Amino acid sequence: MKKIILGAAIIFLAPAFLYSCKKEILPPVAPTPPPNLLSGTELTFDDLAWKFYNSGSPDFDEIYLVVPTTPLLNQEIAKGEIFLKYDTSGSWIRVVRQSEAMPDQHIYFFNRENLVVEVYPLNYRLPGRKASVKVQF
Repeated sequence: MKKIILGAAIIFLAPAFLYSCKKEILPPVAPTPPPNLLSGTELTFDDLAWKFYNSGSPDFDEIYLVVPTTPLLNQEIAKGEIFLKYDTSGSWIRVVRQSEAMPDQHIYFFNRENLVVEVYPLNYRLPGRKASVKVQF
């Protein structure tokens, strides 16, 4: 008789035990992005000299500024807005990313470890003159 009761208990209690030990599968949780530590701040790079690249053809000449940065800083700069101020001006001009550029604008892009700002149309009086670049976060 004990064997029958023990067998019946195993038959009825085993599914309940197995079901209660079943692991619940939860949906994956997306990691929260790190806070933008530079939010509300701005970086200004002063005394940058305009440079000239002569390609041998006026169609491919370039006049540009190089802002020395690091790859990590470039990731942060890409989240901000970039402005340019000529040495003869008191106002800041918004600079757009190269992919958003229209003719006759100031553009920027990242070249290895530097932020590069170019001006179109070319102004051949700029090389050697100074300018400032500001990044607002």
